[in-house]
Amino acid sequence: MSKSLMKSYGTTEEEKGLMDPENLMDHSYRERSRTESFISNYHSKRIKLFLQTFLVFVLYFFLMLVAFGYTFITVESLVLSYTYPVRSVTYTYKQEFKPPSIIIYPDIDDTFISCDFEVKKNNGDKLLPDYTDVNCSMMEYNYFSHTHNNTRKVLAFKGPARVQLGEKNVFHFQLNLTNRSVSNLEFRVYNTFENFKNEAGRKTPEVFLQEIEENNPVYMLAGDFANFVKLDKTIDQTLNNKIYVTFQVTTNLARLIPGVNNSRSDEVIAEFEWADPILEESQELVSTTVWNTLGSLCAMFLALGKVWLYGKNWIFKIWRTYKRSEKYKRRYTERQEFLKTLEINEELKKEKV
Repeated sequence: MSKSLMKSYGTTEEEKGLMDPENLMDHSYRERSRTESFISNYHSKRIKLFLQTFLVFVLYFFLMLVAFGYTFITVESLVLSYTYPVRSVTYTYKQEFKPPSIIIYPDIDDTFISCDFEVKKNNGDKLLPDYTDVNCSMMEYNYFSHTHNNTRKVLAFKGPARVQLGEKNVFHFQLNLTNRSVSNLEFRVYNTFENFKNEAGRKTPEVFLQEIEENNPVYMLAGDFANFVKLDKTIDQTLNNKIYVTFQVTTNLARLIPGVNNSRSDEVIAEFEWADPILEESQELVSTTVWNTLGSLCAMFLALGKVWLYGKNWIFKIWRTYKRSEKYKRRYTERQEFLKTLEINEELKKEKV
C-alpha cells in the first residue's frame, strides 16, 4: 500500500497493537479466517442477487405473455360476438293478434265468390255469445308485375285476429282453367292489414305491390281442394334494431267432391286461422360488448402496471444491496492491503535487526 493510504489511516491504538509481533500473528490468523468467510458469503450473496433479478425478469416476461394472450382472446371474442350474435327467444301468450293482410293473386278471368269470418261457437266448457258472420274487409288492385311481365289482379283481405275465439277467414274462389296449366292460386301474407293500407296509400300501389312480390314468400292454394291454412307469427329484432315479421304457413288439403257442371272450372276453398296463441319474439344479442372489453383490458393493464412497479422496486432493492456489498468488499480489500503493508514493514524491521 502507498504511504498516502497508510497516512490516511493514521496510527491508531489498534494499529499500534497490531505492530506487536504476537498480536500481529494472532490477528493474521483471524483475518485469514474472516477473509475466507467473507469470500464465501460474498459469492453466495452475488449468486442469490443474480437469481432474484433473473426470476423477477422471468416473472414479468411471463405476465407480459399472459397479458398479450388475454388481450388477443378478448378482442377475438368481441369480434366473434358481433359476427355470430346469440339469439334470445321469448314466447308470449296472446288472446288476439293484429290481423294480417292476406294477399291473393287470382287471374283476371277467375271469380271471387265470397269471404266470411267465422268463429267457434264454444271454447272448451265456456259458451261464447253468438257471432254473426261478416264480410271480410277487402282491397282490390291491378298492377303490372315486372316478374311475370303481365298485369296482375290483387285482392288484399283483412285476416283473422281473435285467436282465442278460433276466428278464421273462409275464402271461396272459382278458377277459370282455360288459360291455366296448373289449378292453383298464389297468396302472400303481409305484416298487418293496417300497415298494408297505410303503405299502399303512401306509395303508389304498383311500386308497393312490386316490393311485396319481391320480398315476401309466395304460397299456393290448390284448386279443387279445400285448403286449411295455419299461421304462425315470428318477430325478429336484429342488432341494429331492425324488426322483421315473418309468418310460418302450414297447409292441409281435403279434396272437394267434383261438380257435374262447369267442367272447365275448379273451385278453391281456403280457411285461414292462427295455429296457436303463442307469439315468438327473438332478439339478437352480443355476449361481449365494447365496454366490457375495454373494462377488462384496462383492469389487466392496471394490474400489469402494478406488477411493473413492484418489480422495479424489487430490482432497485436488489441493486442497492449489491452496491452495499461492493462497497463493503472495497473497504474490506483496503483493510487487507493495509494489514499486509503492516506485515511487510514488520518483516523489514526484523531484517534490519
